[in-house]
Amino acid sequence: ALEWRSSIDGALSKGSSITVPNLSPGSHRITLAARDAAGTEGTKTISLEVTNQAPVATISQPSGDVTLHVMEVLTLSGHATDPDPVLGSAQIPADQLSWRSDEDGELGTGATLSTANLSGGTHTVTLIAKDEFGKAGRASIKVRVINDPPTARITSPGNDQFFAANDTITFHVDAR
Repeated sequence: ALEWRSSIDGALSKGSSITVPNLSPGSHRITLAARDAAGTEGTKTISLEVTNQAPVATISQPSGDVTLHVMEVLTLSGHATDPDPVLGSAQIPADQLSWRSDEDGELGTGATLSTANLSGGTHTVTLIAKDEFGKAGRASIKVRVINDPPTARITSPGNDQFFAANDTITFHVDAR
């Protein structure tokens, strides 16, 4: 009887030739145990490394760094692919995508996210994509959030106008 084992994944299979499609990433010690009819066992061990590349994350909206005002809606869109997919699809699922600001922390999850809650200042907003083994890929943009004070202009009455004590005065303003 021939039995194959991995130091990471445990029992693999039995036989003189086996195919293992999805060894976990890491440094494996693969052991072949051979037993004869009397129960005597001999083993041979080899070492191998299974690598796992990080997903490639892409921010598609906005297409680059952006400036906006406090309380203005920022819509973020992105996606990620896995350069060495184990489960067949190279596309990272939306539930494995998250958005983070270095200033405000977690923003949310998904392929698309809209927020109007960024604080004033310059943020590095990062899309984080995780593959099935938890390896993360990242893409970032700069978001500058400005807080300009509103401007107001009194349109009437005009400056330095005179009124009688019993006059009704109507005030108008142009505010932006």
